Amino acid sequence: MTNTQRDIPRRSKIWYRTVFGLCMIVFLFAVFQVVSRLWEYRTSDLTYQEISAQVEALQPSKRFEDAFHQGERMSEPVPISRLPEKQTLPYQVSSGNREQLGKQGILQEYEKLNALNEDMVGWVSMPGFKKPIDYPIMWSGDNEYYLHNDFYKNASLAGSIFMEGLNDPTTLQNHIILYGHAMRNLSMFGNLRDYHRTPDDYLNKTKIYVDLLHTRLEYEVFSVYTADANDNYRQTVFDNDEEYAAFLDKIQSASVHDYGVKLGPQEKILTLSTCDESVYQDGRSVIHARLVSQVVYDGSAVQAEGSDADNETQKSVKIPVLANVYLKQLKLSFAEDGSVVEKELISSSDNLIKQFSLEVPAEVSTVSLAMKTTDPKATIQATVNQAKADPEGKLQLQAGENEIRLKIRSRDLQYARYYTIKIMRLAS
Repeated sequence: MTNTQRDIPRRSKIWYRTVFGLCMIVFLFAVFQVVSRLWEYRTSDLTYQEISAQVEALQPSKRFEDAFHQGERMSEPVPISRLPEKQTLPYQVSSGNREQLGKQGILQEYEKLNALNEDMVGWVSMPGFKKPIDYPIMWSGDNEYYLHNDFYKNASLAGSIFMEGLNDPTTLQNHIILYGHAMRNLSMFGNLRDYHRTPDDYLNKTKIYVDLLHTRLEYEVFSVYTADANDNYRQTVFDNDEEYAAFLDKIQSASVHDYGVKLGPQEKILTLSTCDESVYQDGRSVIHARLVSQVVYDGSAVQAEGSDADNETQKSVKIPVLANVYLKQLKLSFAEDGSVVEKELISSSDNLIKQFSLEVPAEVSTVSLAMKTTDPKATIQATVNQAKADPEGKLQLQAGENEIRLKIRSRDLQYARYYTIKIMRLAS
């Protein structure tokens, strides 16, 4: 037997061992990936169990039952006749016990969590699932950070439940959007991946409870479906009632089930959105719910038409939000070299960013603003470098850095949104 013949089985053994070794490496790596993911699932679950343990163990439905039936502590829901401009609201509003607010003016059960992370702006609960949806709501002003970070701002595969960056977490808006991962262990929004495919879910698990830091909200599902990530189901700002009504009609018509709900222009809605690649490559499972009850805690009053101001039955009911607090147009202009320069900061098609930065030449000592509010009855206040200014007049700039701050107040004067324009006046 030649040396070449002897080498053939030796080479075969080496080849076999090499292939076997590579397969073992791939297998062990796959096992490592699975174990790592399971460990991350467990770590995330323990983190949020720890957080949940810090919140008062009271079922959300019980909170609303208490709010609407403890007559000695609560007022009746707001009668239509007592709302300004005879607004017809499709949801009940009741006043909660002010003692439930802490020193910071937020609900007591969330004070410690908010102190740990001020990005915590509320809590969402959707009862009925074996692994319940019961999580804090985070808000960072964008739609990326809490996609990959937990409550403690640690990198996390599960991330957090977080509010749309364009929402204002301090106000009850027409359309609030919450996002979360659909985890395979059914944590976060994992239960919602197959929600639209499971009649027992979309017919019987329809209550969603959202606590903001100053109010409690009860929603009821009216539409559920799958969508592409680029579909316009996440619009948050509307120029008028007609545009909002068209949006509501569109998202209701997309539902896999007809809930028999008639929606009006005064609706406040909530959207839960999570990934679902079973239908589209970048698909989403979408749930829309309408507000049916609100509990407020600040104790301000609505006065009935023609009633006595001292009437005890009229006390402690806050007017719900009746107006948008957004700018739909914002232009800044100044004179330069004998001509007028205009900078359009916000147009009706923009995403309504709240902070802007720009530079102007040294010779520019004043600027002017042109603004339109989404609600024509909203009011605008302005400061320039912390001094009050007329938003419709000439705004005086100093050398170097300047800050123009706009405050848009709702017609009921209860809610506000701020816009900041930072202007660097260059040196000559």
